[in-house]
Amino acid sequence: MKKIRIVFLALVLALIIFQTFMVKPAGATPQFMLIGYGTSKSIDPVTKDPIGLTDEFSRNDAKVYAWFMIGYTLPTNATYTWKWYDPAGNLYWQSSLNHSGNGPNKIVGEPLNLGEIPLAQRIGLWRVEVYIDDTLLFQQNFTIGRYLVVVSVRGLPKALKTVATIDGNRTEEIQGSTAYTLQFDEGTFHTITFEGSVNDGEGIRYVNATSTGPLNVSARKLINVAYSTQYYLKVNSQYGDPQGSGWYDKGANANFSVSSPVYDYLATRHTLTGWTGDYTGTDPSGTIQMDGPRTAEALWENDYTFTYALVGVIIAIIVALVVARMRMKRKAETQPT
Repeated sequence: MKKIRIVFLALVLALIIFQTFMVKPAGATPQFMLIGYGTSKSIDPVTKDPIGLTDEFSRNDAKVYAWFMIGYTLPTNATYTWKWYDPAGNLYWQSSLNHSGNGPNKIVGEPLNLGEIPLAQRIGLWRVEVYIDDTLLFQQNFTIGRYLVVVSVRGLPKALKTVATIDGNRTEEIQGSTAYTLQFDEGTFHTITFEGSVNDGEGIRYVNATSTGPLNVSARKLINVAYSTQYYLKVNSQYGDPQGSGWYDKGANANFSVSSPVYDYLATRHTLTGWTGDYTGTDPSGTIQMDGPRTAEALWENDYTFTYALVGVIIAIIVALVVARMRMKRKAETQPT
């Protein structure tokens, strides 16, 4: 009797699991797996395979098909809807298809007929969205009469922008750490240059480590622009011809120095006593790691011993000259005329 109860409970549990995972309420989106999708210029009428999957179409192409392959876990009835959006982002046209199937199925809706679209509205970046019942199955961007150049900017914070100059006169601002898409008419040639450096407050900049251009484009292309971080070292010193101020790569070791001791035009001796700021030490030269903007300021001790001696000598010479002149004057006055 105990064994029968155990078997019965096991059957009830299995039935609950089966109903939970396999039985769907009426009208719910069926369990499915999207196997593949894309847009193409043509479809094989027998196999329903796309002929030449592409997302670039000429202004003279006749049609655009949105194709996909889908698999079901159970026999399913579904409604598929295609929504086509023009380059202005407006819904241009939509169509629907009812389908019953099981296992893998290749599905193709009515194509977008390009010949019916005015040329001015036809050219640009389009988007097709495909739904299964009310659930978005996939979306695909494609161009008509245009080719795309995607610029990927790395190493530049999102808060900053770099400037791309196209053909020497048109500029586009591109946000850091993002990808930006440029569109050009098919069959045209263009040059693109990028900013050499982007400043980010005092002592921080990002330098184009890839290429400032010009880059030539005439077809679809991916351009990677990488920026590297640099920090500024400021070496402050009143004396000693300071060396080392400038921009350094992040993490680099920057060398700096002054000459010590030095004498000015009054013969005052200036001797380095140490450094302050982001560096401490007493040697005339030093090294600092550039993990941020850095400042090194030289501290000096002034010795006026030679200055005083020089001033004394100068005073003595002046006194001697004055005395000599006075003697010459007296001598001249005492001589008979």
